[in-house]
Amino acid sequence: MGLAASQARFLAITARKTDCELKSTQLAQDKLSVTNELTEATEQYQSSLNATKLIWDTDGSGLNMYEVSYDLLMTPSALNMYDPYLVTDPSGRIALDARLAAAARNAKIDPKGGTTASEAGREDFINALVTAGAITGSTGATILENAYSESAGVGGIPLDKTAAYAVSNETLANYLSDEAYKLDIKDVLGKFGETEFATGKKGGVNIAINGNAMSSVDSMKELTLGDLLQNEYTFLASGGDNQGVAPGSQNCKEFMNAVFGCESSEDILDLSLNTNSIFGRIATMLTNLLGIDDASLKALDFAYNKIMQSYTNHNNVINAGKPGSTTSAYNDANAKANEYNAVVYTSDEDLNKKENAYNAVNLTNLVNSFLTYYAQQLSSSDYLVSRIDERSYYVTDDVNYMYTLRNEEAVTEKDLLITDFYNSLYNNICASGWTGAYADYLGDEDYFQNALKNGQLFVSVLATDGYYYQEVYNDNGYMVEVTDDDAIAQAELEFEIIKSKLNAKEEKLDIEMKNVDMEISSLTTEYDTVKNLISKNIEKVFTMFQS
Repeated sequence: MGLAASQARFLAITARKTDCELKSTQLAQDKLSVTNELTEATEQYQSSLNATKLIWDTDGSGLNMYEVSYDLLMTPSALNMYDPYLVTDPSGRIALDARLAAAARNAKIDPKGGTTASEAGREDFINALVTAGAITGSTGATILENAYSESAGVGGIPLDKTAAYAVSNETLANYLSDEAYKLDIKDVLGKFGETEFATGKKGGVNIAINGNAMSSVDSMKELTLGDLLQNEYTFLASGGDNQGVAPGSQNCKEFMNAVFGCESSEDILDLSLNTNSIFGRIATMLTNLLGIDDASLKALDFAYNKIMQSYTNHNNVINAGKPGSTTSAYNDANAKANEYNAVVYTSDEDLNKKENAYNAVNLTNLVNSFLTYYAQQLSSSDYLVSRIDERSYYVTDDVNYMYTLRNEEAVTEKDLLITDFYNSLYNNICASGWTGAYADYLGDEDYFQNALKNGQLFVSVLATDGYYYQEVYNDNGYMVEVTDDDAIAQAELEFEIIKSKLNAKEEKLDIEMKNVDMEISSLTTEYDTVKNLISKNIEKVFTMFQS
């Protein structure tokens, strides 16, 4: 190869090598950018693992939970118990969405607060809500038909809106001791009510309290369902002249009818409540109090059927044995009834001598059994009703068990609840003022929740004194911050997609860099060869001219 050709080849190799080295640098830079992008995506993903959302826990059970939104707090519903949870800014003004803000503006309520609330002003506000589309015309008309309360939400006594509440066994017993829960047992005794109320009398009846006889028939009138839970009450009836007490006897049939509303299990067709019997009244009272939903009603029905099927079965009537005297007959029947969840009887062997005969049933055990069957059906438990009392574990023995009771004093009429809601809302807007600054964003759930979490907005809650007080979002007992599993799952999916794309890009760059490196290596070898060839040619030329 001539010198000129070698030099030309050298220049071409040098240029190509320079281009490859530049490309290698660019590829290295691109790979660094990929690494940076992956690092940034990883950091964002790690940050998203801490994502939370606000949940509204309606009853504190963790079972009925809803994502917090402006409408949930500021629109009347069972979720907020028809009390407005006022969304407020740091200065205490109520943050209104576009429709509520338009209504407040049209009703001429001063945004700064201090507007005097009045019935005429409430009417203007409600009509403005209808015009703005915040409520329907029929809802507005219903509100205006109901009375306006100028103190609602601003110091007035809050309406009792709690449909149910929980009580312990002790509290339940005290509650059922009210005169509203009198059993009026005398009214259901049939022929027994006409006889002398005394121990040892033929045909007489008696109720024993902790083993001691009550003094008169009239004292039965004062006996309440709560009394049965707080002491040991046993109902007894003697056989009387020619009236046996064993299963199938006329006396036993009348006794069963007085206590359970039937002569025996064979007479029960639909197991329906019979309020003209002692147990019928007990079951009716407890059903009215505890039957707050389908599950509890089903449990109460189960408990009623279990009692009727067991206590009224002839095969379950217990023979307390042959008494030695009338007094011992009473005592034996009383003692045995306290031991068993069943009807018991004592009787002479001589069928012509019936004065030493008694039927008995422990009313306290009866109530304990009913409530225990109710608890068993309502939820899995270790409670047990056995035939012998000492082997039973009644729910009434559990000091920690809580019953959910119907609140008979609660205001439940929906029209009144909605009216109270808007009375409170109107009064507080007048008193505290309002702002429409957030109106365009309050419907965005993510924005709204973030505004609550970062202190841009607050929630004002009705207190027991009838006033609203501003709180941070998680101080009201219903709003809780939980891990946002959906957001985390979405972030994980997005991260995997980004990582997959960047990994593919990185692999491509690695291949390109490997090819470039191979080309640079090849060019370097050729570069060195041509360079050596040029050096030898130059040396040969100089040698030739020197000679």
